[in-house]
Amino acid sequence: MSGSSPRLIDDRQRVLDATDIVQVVGEHVALQRKGREYVGLCPFHDDHKPSMYVVPHKQIYHCFSCGAGGNALDFLINYHKLDFREALQVLADRAGITLTPRRSAATRKGQNTSSGQVEISKAELAAVNEAALGFFRAILNHEEHGKTVREILQQRHISPEMVERFSIGAAPDRWDGLVQTLTARGCPAEHLVAAGLAAPRQAAGGYYDVLRNRVIFPIHDQVGRVVAFGGRRINPDDDPKYRNSPETVLFNKSATLYGLYQARKSVIDDRRMIVTEGYTDVIACHQAGFENVVATLGTALTVQHARILKRMCNTIILLFDGDEAGQRAADRALQVFFAEPIDVKIAIMPEGKDPDELLRRENGKELFRQAIDEAVDALAYRSSRLRQKIVSLQSQSARADLVEQELQQLIELGLDRVAPLRRGLILRDLAGILGVDEGAVIAQARRFRMRQQIRSTASPVTDSAKEVTPKSTNGTLDRVPTGAESAQELRNIAEGQLLGCILVDPEQFLSKSPHPGLFLNPVNRALAATLAETKADQLEHLFVDLEDPKVRSAAIHWHETMRNMTMGDADRLKRNFEDCLAILNMKQDEKEEKAESVVTRLLKVKTVAVNPAALARVSETGQD
Repeated sequence: MSGSSPRLIDDRQRVLDATDIVQVVGEHVALQRKGREYVGLCPFHDDHKPSMYVVPHKQIYHCFSCGAGGNALDFLINYHKLDFREALQVLADRAGITLTPRRSAATRKGQNTSSGQVEISKAELAAVNEAALGFFRAILNHEEHGKTVREILQQRHISPEMVERFSIGAAPDRWDGLVQTLTARGCPAEHLVAAGLAAPRQAAGGYYDVLRNRVIFPIHDQVGRVVAFGGRRINPDDDPKYRNSPETVLFNKSATLYGLYQARKSVIDDRRMIVTEGYTDVIACHQAGFENVVATLGTALTVQHARILKRMCNTIILLFDGDEAGQRAADRALQVFFAEPIDVKIAIMPEGKDPDELLRRENGKELFRQAIDEAVDALAYRSSRLRQKIVSLQSQSARADLVEQELQQLIELGLDRVAPLRRGLILRDLAGILGVDEGAVIAQARRFRMRQQIRSTASPVTDSAKEVTPKSTNGTLDRVPTGAESAQELRNIAEGQLLGCILVDPEQFLSKSPHPGLFLNPVNRALAATLAETKADQLEHLFVDLEDPKVRSAAIHWHETMRNMTMGDADRLKRNFEDCLAILNMKQDEKEEKAESVVTRLLKVKTVAVNPAALARVSETGQD
C-alpha cells in the first residue's frame, strides 16, 4: 500500500466500512438475490445473461464472464470513469463522512489544445458545473432577477418540492452575469468555456454567458454530479427554444438520460422505466407520483441508452403521441431494443397530449396511469401497423413483398440473437399476418440468414474486426495451444489458478505458496508478494484492503474462478494446486516441450477453466 498517504488510506477504509456494496451496485444494476449473493447483468461488457455477482459478506463484485471485479470504489471508478478521489468523495457524501482536506496547491493553469480550447480535468469540470449551479439557484431566489422564472414555474404548476428535487435555476437577462460572478471567485474563464457555459467575444475581448434569460435545468449523472445544463428560453424571440451544454469529458448526450438520478430508486424498486421527451414532462410525472420516468436529451434512443436501461429494469415503457412522427420514433426505438433481453412497450398518450399537458388536466393522473397500464408490446405494436399496411394492399404479391421486407429487416436487427421462444412467436405472428404456413416464413428467414452470412463472409476484413478471437466462448480452454503460445498461456493461467487455490483455502495452501519471484506476470507477482506477507486468518479482508486496483481485481477474479470451478471439492482444489505448482516449477527449456501434454492432461480432468476476456483483463500488463 505504499505510495498513498496514511490519511488517504484511513479515509478509504472509513468510507468502505460505511458502504454497502449491494446498495451502490444496486443503484446502477437490477440485482436479484441468489443464496447469500446477488446477481445482475454486468455493465462492463454486453451481458445478456446475468454474470456479475455481488458478494455482501466480502463487499466485492465479480463478473465471471469478463473478469471485472473489485470493491465499491472500483465499481464507481470503472462505471463512471471517475478517478480515485472523485469516487471516494461520492461514497463519503453518501455515508456522511468528511474526508481529510487536501493540501493546498496552486491553481493549475489549463493547457491549450491545438484548437485553442483549454483542457481541464473531469474534477475541475465538475467543480465548474457545481459553481454554476449555485449561481443559477441563487438567481432563481433573487427578488428581482429570478422573478420572471418563478412566475413561469408557478404558471406551469411546478411545485417548490420539484424545484428542489431537480435543482431548477434561472439565468439572468444580462450578457456576463455568470462569467463576472465566477471569475471573481477565482474560476478561470477558460474553464467556463470548456464547460460550454461561456464563449469568447469576437471583437471586444472578454467572455459572455452562453445561457442568458433562460429557465435552467441541471442534468445529473447517476451519482448526482451536475454534468451539463439545459436552458429553456423565456423570451419567445430568443432562439433556439432549448439550448443544451455541448458534449464534454463529463457529458455524453447519447448515453445520458434526464432525471435518471432522481428516478433510480423508483426504477429499481418497480423494475419498470418510463421514457419520455423533455424536462418538463419528467418533472410533471414525478410531481404526479410517477417517479420512474426519465427523458432523452433531444436525441433518439441509442444503443448506449439501451445498455443503461436493461441493467436497471425488466420493462421499458416508451411514451409517444399517436401521430406519424411518434410512430417513426417508436420504430427507431424498437430497432435499438430489438435484440436486447428486456420487455419494451409502447404507450400512446391520449389525444396526442404530452405528459405535462395531460397531467395538468383534472383527471390527468387517471388517464396517464391508464395509458401506462394499456401499453402494448413493441413488437405487437409494430405488427399491428404492418397488418394495417397489408390490408391496404390489393395484390398478394405486394403483401408478400412487404412481409419479406419486414422479415429481412428483423434479421438485420438481430433476430438470431433473440431468445428462441420469442423468435418463434415473432415468426408465427408474421405467418399469421400474411396468412401462410409458419414453415414457409421460417424457411424464408433461413434463406435471408444464409444470404447475410455469405455477404459478411465475402466482405473484406476491417481493422476493427481483426481482434484476437477468444479461444473459448464457454469459459474453458477448448483447444490445446502449441509452442511458445502454449507455454506462455499455460504459465499465466497456472499462476492465477494457484493464487486462487490459496485464496479459497489459505489454511491448506498459504504455507506452500512458492516465492513471489517465481511468478512472471507482474500482477500475479504483486499478489503473491502480498499473500506471502499475510497471515491466513487475515485474508478475509484482503479483497477490500488491497490498494492496487489491478491486484485487487486479479485476487477477486482468481478466487471466484477457483471457487466456482471446484464447487467446494477439496480434493479437486488440491489436485489443481499441485498441477499448477508443477507448471510453475518447470524449467524454461521444458515449458514448450511439455506444455502441450500438460494442458491436455489438465483439460481431461476439467481443471483449466478461465474466460480469455477475463484473463486479458486481470493480466493486461503481460509478461516482463
